[in-house]
Amino acid sequence: MNPVLPDDAVEFGATARKAFLAFGGVDAARAAEEDPSRRSGEVASTLTALGIDELDPRDDADTLAAAAALCEEAGRVVLAYPVVAVLLRDRAGDNLPFAVVPPDRARVDHGDLFDTWRVAAIDGTAKSANRVHSGAESAPDGTQFGRLGPFVADLELAGGVGEAGDASGDVLRSLTLTSWQILGAADRAVELAVDHVNNRIQFGKPIATFQAVQFQLADAAVAVAGLREL
Repeated sequence: MNPVLPDDAVEFGATARKAFLAFGGVDAARAAEEDPSRRSGEVASTLTALGIDELDPRDDADTLAAAAALCEEAGRVVLAYPVVAVLLRDRAGDNLPFAVVPPDRARVDHGDLFDTWRVAAIDGTAKSANRVHSGAESAPDGTQFGRLGPFVADLELAGGVGEAGDASGDVLRSLTLTSWQILGAADRAVELAVDHVNNRIQFGKPIATFQAVQFQLADAAVAVAGLREL
């Protein structure tokens, strides 16, 4: 397969990168942990300005590529917002954000931003679900969510709503776009590692000159390149 995105998608990704860096990049994610309201404020408004409301990955291949570019850039700064979920919201229904969840327990990252979600297991069976716990709160069985992430929310199926249709296509899109987000984070991590080893001086020279460090960086770079091919 060709892992290179179309020129228009690459250009859109570059615009998104500038926008994310303008409000702090990774530092904005750290700030969101201190003040979670930043997510529904500056982060959401930045995404709106980028046109996320008009970007539907279901439309065509070009739009899907643009969504992938956006997710990749979001991953590079660990954007504190459920970008994939909002991209795949139920536009023909109640405009609910969409997430793929485990069959035994429905948990969603940044789930506290929305009271109601459209969720699906890996088999594509979709249901409506309501938020019941968020952040580092405890579930009824005493499980702490904080270890999973600062914004993890527990969901329960909405009473009386029942099935919300088949979401097999959205499950595949969600997994694909999430992979692009992970790719962005991994790619940026390798870049930061390269910068570090080039600037860290030990025994009078950069540690990048040490063979063991070179091997580790090469392995990491190959792993990220392999993820991009997938």
